[in-house]
Amino acid sequence: MNKIVWILGAGFSKPLGGPLLTELLSPGSMDILQAAFGSHSWVNHPSIAATVDLYRAHL
Repeated sequence: MNKIVWILGAGFSKPLGGPLLTELLSPGSMDILQAAFGSHSWVNHPSIAATVDLYRAHL
């Protein structure tokens, strides 16, 4: 399986097509993750949704 690594926070992944942190944790990010990686168990892990909610609460 190929693995993808995004270095978040400094913009390094943007030229490679990766998201900026604000895009990754945007209101629609859970829908995007579900559509792209729905078959992977980590997508539905409670910590993923909690991280997105925590980030959005502090905007």
